[in-house]
Amino acid sequence: MSININELMKNLPASLSSMRSPPGEINDINQLSTLLELEKSNIENPVVTEDKIKLCTNKELVIFGQLQYIQQNKTRSSALSAATITKTSTTTLHSLPENYAGNFELSDNNRVGLATLAKNPNTVLWGKFLLCRIISEASKVVGIETVVDDPVGKLGMKLALYNYSVESSVATTNFQEVLPLGMYSVVRNPWWKSTASGGIVIRCDNPAEVDFMSEKEFRRRFPDLNWKSQIPSAFRHILPFWDQYSTDEERFNILRTSGNKAFVAKRYTDADRFYTYECLQQAILWAEEGLKLDGTNEKCHYRKVKALLGLGHHEQAVQVLTDILKKFGEDASAEKLKEFEKLMKLAQGRASSASLTKSQLMAFIPQQKSSIDTTLLPLIEDGPFTLTNVADKGRGVHATHDIPAGTPLLCTRAFGYFTQNSIPSELYLSHNFDSKSAYMKPGHDQIVAQIANKIRMEPSLGKVIYALTAGKDLGHLNQDHGHISCLDMKRIDRIVSINWFGTDELEEGDRQYSGIWVMPSFFNHSCSEANVVWYVYENYMVMRTTTQVKKGDEMLVHYINPGRDFEKRVNCFKAHEFLCTCHLCRLDSEESALVKNRRTEIMKQVHNWSKKDYLVDPAKIGKSLKLIKILEDLSKSNPTYNTCLLHNSIKILCESLYGVGQYERCAYLLQSCLRVADRVGDGVYGFILRINLIRCHMEIIVDQHIFELKKQVDILKSEALRLFGCLEAISVFGEETVMDLKRFGIEIFE
Repeated sequence: MSININELMKNLPASLSSMRSPPGEINDINQLSTLLELEKSNIENPVVTEDKIKLCTNKELVIFGQLQYIQQNKTRSSALSAATITKTSTTTLHSLPENYAGNFELSDNNRVGLATLAKNPNTVLWGKFLLCRIISEASKVVGIETVVDDPVGKLGMKLALYNYSVESSVATTNFQEVLPLGMYSVVRNPWWKSTASGGIVIRCDNPAEVDFMSEKEFRRRFPDLNWKSQIPSAFRHILPFWDQYSTDEERFNILRTSGNKAFVAKRYTDADRFYTYECLQQAILWAEEGLKLDGTNEKCHYRKVKALLGLGHHEQAVQVLTDILKKFGEDASAEKLKEFEKLMKLAQGRASSASLTKSQLMAFIPQQKSSIDTTLLPLIEDGPFTLTNVADKGRGVHATHDIPAGTPLLCTRAFGYFTQNSIPSELYLSHNFDSKSAYMKPGHDQIVAQIANKIRMEPSLGKVIYALTAGKDLGHLNQDHGHISCLDMKRIDRIVSINWFGTDELEEGDRQYSGIWVMPSFFNHSCSEANVVWYVYENYMVMRTTTQVKKGDEMLVHYINPGRDFEKRVNCFKAHEFLCTCHLCRLDSEESALVKNRRTEIMKQVHNWSKKDYLVDPAKIGKSLKLIKILEDLSKSNPTYNTCLLHNSIKILCESLYGVGQYERCAYLLQSCLRVADRVGDGVYGFILRINLIRCHMEIIVDQHIFELKKQVDILKSEALRLFGCLEAISVFGEETVMDLKRFGIEIFE
C-alpha cells in the first residue's frame, strides 16, 4: 500500500476535516493534567459515532496520523520530549469479571478481528484475542503507540500499551528495540477504547495480555493463516530486526544482546520479551539452542548445568559435566575449568547427600559480615513426613516415624520470592481482585507476576503451584485436572495471598521479604504448639524440628509471631482462611473485655518509650517495670502464656536495664521472657534472649551466678545444635559474648 499524503489531505471528507491539522503538543504538566481529566470524563461518558468509527479504522488515515506525530516528535526539543521515552504511565487495571479465570486457548473460536472490535467500542472482549501485526513505527504519547492491522488487511487501528517498562531509566527513540516493525502480536482481552483526544485505540493496560512473535513463530503457531496485505511502503525502509540478520546464530546473539540492553536500561518488560528470567526449563532450552549453534560455548554449558541443578536433576547434571570435562579437557580456561569442577563437586554431593553439613547449615543463619553461595546448598525436597487430610484444616503434614529434635526436614528454594531489592517483573501484573486481604505481604503482586511468568514459559509447573490451596472457594487442583497447565491469574493471586511466608509487618526496609515455598506451605500453624522452626536465607528456606516428634504427630509451624496481639494474629488467620484453636488462642478468646483493654493500655504506654527515652529519663525504667508487674498479674493463672513479654518493646527495656547496670533486674525479666518463648515454641527468639541472659550473669560476679552462667551456656549450646545444627550459630548472634566467656574459662567450641 502506497500513501500520498498531499493527495490524501486534499480529498479528506468534511466529516474528517479535523484530521488536517496535526495534534497539538503537550508542552507542560498542566496540559498533561488537563488531558488526563478529559480522558477520565471520556471514560465515564464515551460517545462513539459511525463517522468516528470510520475515521479510527481507516488504515491510511491512522497511518498518516502516526507519521505526522513521529515527524513532529523528532523535531521537538522541549524538556518533555527529551524525557525517557519508553517510560509509560501506570494505569488502573480492570477488575476481572466474575468466574473469569484468565486462561483460554488461542484457537480460531476465540480469535476476533478489527471488524469485531469496531462493532464493540469501549467493551472489553473477555476470553477473546486479537491477532495483529505492527505496520508502523512506534511512538510515545502517554502509552507506547503503534498501528496494527489483522489478517484481513482492510482496517487499521492504533495499539496503545500502558504499564510498559515503567521503571525504564534510559531515554531512547529507537522503537525498533521496543516494538519492531512487522512483529506479529496476540492481544488478549482486547479493548477498543475512546481517548481524551477524541480517537479510539486498542488499549492494553497489562503487558501480560500481549505476546509478540516473529514471522517464523507466527507461521508455527498459525500455519493455516495468510496475511492479505503488505507493510505500508512508507515504512518499508525499516527492516524487522530479525530480517537484518541472515543466520540463526546472528539472530540468537542479537536477541540475547537486546535482552541485556533492555535489562540494563530497566526496560524489564522488553527484557522479559527477549529472554526468560529465572525459568529453569526454558533456560535449558535456550542453552541447548545455543549449543546447536556453537557446541563449544562454555557459557551455554554452564547455564544448562546450573538449570539442571536448580530443577533437582542432579544425576543428569553429573553426566553432563562428565561429558563437558572430557570434551574440553585442558582447552577450557583455567577459571572456567575451575567453575566446572566446582559444579561437579556440587552435583555429586547433591546426588548422594540426604542431609545438610555444618557449613551448609550456617548459610541459614543471617550473617552480616559474609555472604554464602547458596548454589552450594543441597536441596532436601522430601523427608520423614507425609501429606494427609486434617479435620477442619484441609491438608497437613504428619511424621511417618519418630523424629529427634533438631532434625533437618527441608531445604527448598522459593517458587516466587520478593525483597525490597528485587528486580520488578512487569510482564504480568496482578489484577485488583476483590478477594485480596488487608493483611497482604510486601511484594504480593511481584510474586504473582513471577509465578505467572514461569507457568507461561513452563506450563508443566502448574502441577507444582496449583497443588497449593487457593482458598475455600477455589480449592486446589489434582495432577490430572484438565486446567493444570493453564495460566489462571485469579487462582495464582489467591494461592499467593493464602500461602505466603515472610517477615513480620513490623520489619522495615531491606529486611522485608516474602515468598511462596511449595512444600512448607502444607505445614499448618499453631501459636503455642509449633514443633518445627523455619528460617530463610536469600530465597532458600530450611525447616527443622524443635522438639521430638512422634510417629503420627502433626508437624506445625508459626505463620505469625505468637507474641503479636490476638486481634493481629486473627487477621493473619483470616488471610490464610483458617482459625487457630491452640491453647493460647483459646485463652485469648475467652479473656474478658476488661482484661484485654487494660493490657492494651499498658502495652501502648510501654511501646511509646524507646531506648533513648530510658536514657534521658531513667525513671521511666521503673515505671515500665511496674507496668510489666501488672501484666504478669493479669496473666497470673497462665504465666507462661503472657506473650506480651515477647514484644520488641520488652527487649528494648531489657537492653536499657543492662545499659544502666541493673543486671539482676534485667536477668529476672529475661528469664520471664524465656519461659514464654519456650512455652510457645519461639525457639530462635528464645535463643537470642538466652545470649542476653548470659551477658547479665557475666556481670553479676558471685559464686551462684558462676554456676548459673555455666548452666545457661550448656543450655545455649544444646539450643544451637537443635535449632541450627552447629555451635557456630552462637558466634553469629553473639560474637562478643563468645569472646567475653573466655574470661571465665568457658570455651564455646570445646
